[in-house]
Amino acid sequence: MSTARGLVVVAEDDPAVASLLRLYLSRDGFGVETYGDGTTALQAIQAHRPVAVVLDIGLPGTDGIEVCRRLRAAGDRTPVLFVTARDDEIDRILGLELGADDYVTKPFSPRELVARVRAVLRRSQPDDDAGSRRALGAVVLDLTRRRAWNAGAEVALTATEFDLLAHLLAQPGRVWQREELLASVWGYSSTAGSRTVDVHVSQLRAKLGAGCPIRTVRGVGYAADELGDKNGGNGGETGSDGTGARPGRPADRRAGRGTVNAAARGRMSVTTRITLLCMGVALVAALLASVATARSLAAADRVETATSHAANLDRTPAQRPLRRARAVARRPLVARSLLMSVGVGLVVGAAAGGAMASVLTRPLRRTADVARAMGAGRRDVRVPVEGPPEIADVAASLNDLADALQHSESRQRAFLLSVSHELRTPLTAVRGFAESIADGVVTGEEAARAGAVVLAESQRLERLVRDLLDLARLGAVDFRLDLAATDLSRLLDDAATVWRTRAAQRGVDLRVERPAGPLVVRTDAARLRQVIDGLAENALRATPPGAPVVLALRGPAPGDPFGTRAVVQVRDGGPGLAVADHAVAFEAGVLGERYRDDRPGGVGIGLSLVQGLVQRLGGEIGVGVAAEGGARFTVHVRDTDDRGPGAGAGPSR
Repeated sequence: MSTARGLVVVAEDDPAVASLLRLYLSRDGFGVETYGDGTTALQAIQAHRPVAVVLDIGLPGTDGIEVCRRLRAAGDRTPVLFVTARDDEIDRILGLELGADDYVTKPFSPRELVARVRAVLRRSQPDDDAGSRRALGAVVLDLTRRRAWNAGAEVALTATEFDLLAHLLAQPGRVWQREELLASVWGYSSTAGSRTVDVHVSQLRAKLGAGCPIRTVRGVGYAADELGDKNGGNGGETGSDGTGARPGRPADRRAGRGTVNAAARGRMSVTTRITLLCMGVALVAALLASVATARSLAAADRVETATSHAANLDRTPAQRPLRRARAVARRPLVARSLLMSVGVGLVVGAAAGGAMASVLTRPLRRTADVARAMGAGRRDVRVPVEGPPEIADVAASLNDLADALQHSESRQRAFLLSVSHELRTPLTAVRGFAESIADGVVTGEEAARAGAVVLAESQRLERLVRDLLDLARLGAVDFRLDLAATDLSRLLDDAATVWRTRAAQRGVDLRVERPAGPLVVRTDAARLRQVIDGLAENALRATPPGAPVVLALRGPAPGDPFGTRAVVQVRDGGPGLAVADHAVAFEAGVLGERYRDDRPGGVGIGLSLVQGLVQRLGGEIGVGVAAEGGARFTVHVRDTDDRGPGAGAGPSR
């Protein structure tokens, strides 16, 4: 399949966005083939040799980044443009470093995407009117054949890398700002920002090695001369985190220390307290030793006096002054002994206190540094577990906290990325098809079909936003429940009427199991119906054509949790969940991320919302293996008390 402009392969798993891209690229004269997974798209690229490839990063099976990596590893230099809802800089940099030529984030204008495809193709095609060769140092470019050599060895460059290098070599020595390079080489202000230029410069330096003529002009941009960057500088001017800080250190340790609570500044540090305590102990010991010495001397004097009396040695007047003189002579000895003991005690106490304080406070200071770094957002720092057992236990506990925070934030980021994808993808279809109607690209019946797509995608957005709002409101104290006596048999019948039609459209066999008579429970009918709908939608999404989905209702039975008035089950014949998934089935985003490449699914908001609603209604929900082979979700419904969810519930039997 070919046209005047050539074939473009589009790999996009959302049918509405794929249809939009086909519409605009075809209108611009391109032949278009669309594929919904990476594996099939890669095979088509290798078989048909398109002029350009438009890749969604979040493809099922083989994702877009892996498709690009395999193409470049096989020497395929076909221009690649990433189209994705993931607006994370790491994804952009990774894609560009793998050899992608551009990156577009959803929602985007289809007119802009076509312009970018044309710009990428212009860069990849020879320009016979520009001069034949450019050279600087050991680097030589053939502009006609678009080939590059370094020290005589040919170097494989992507279209964008070649154009960037050729642009810099056209005016050796001139300093180009990043914005100027974006406008001149890319032809527009790139969504990825000036970081795009840095990544491509880094790629050129990696490919050209020491002979790369590109020099970084800090604070400005880049220039090409024979000196290049002799320090082997990277494409950017900051640290890996974009802050200028060196990796592996707390972001601003000195700043952290300056934020000490003002109330604590006048207090004595632990080091000072320990040192003073040791000095005090040593001083008391010295004083006691001096007192003991003085008492020993006094005792010796008394013994001598008693001995003299016994021997009649001091009964003469001449001998008594001599004895008193000896007693007076001993007094300076006692004073010197006292002063020496005090001095030695102070020195020993200070040394012992300083050493002990150092042993005790060094790990505490390290712990404080790590805690400040964690407070500044770092999650890759840990405290060495050292020192006395009590301090080591504090360090280990802080490390456990850091691990838990890192794990929790990783899940939150994955969940937010998934939510972003779910929001941006329908927004792309709404914006694109609205543009197609406004531009007159579609008219008549095609305009009606475009309007139907806009309506369907708007409803999809509405459901997602409603679920997000409900999930956020679940924790509010004033979350409203409209409680009334509700016949669950009738409620289940109403739900089955709606889901039977949707199941038939997908070729799924919907079955209903319920008691013959009414089953009345005091609850919020609308919220319980929302629970049933959420579980039914989840089951229908996972169940293949020909397999069953069962909506079941029964009364309480022995073994049910205390207070159970009814049990609602939703079972399916799909692939089911692994036993390890049962513990995380209701955590937002976990299952969606885990099975993103294996089966159709959402972001996991539905099951998380279902669990929250069941708990607010005072019930319990669990997951297991269904008799039909798939997953089984069981809701134990209790009477909801006016005082709050589960107010009347007791312990399980």
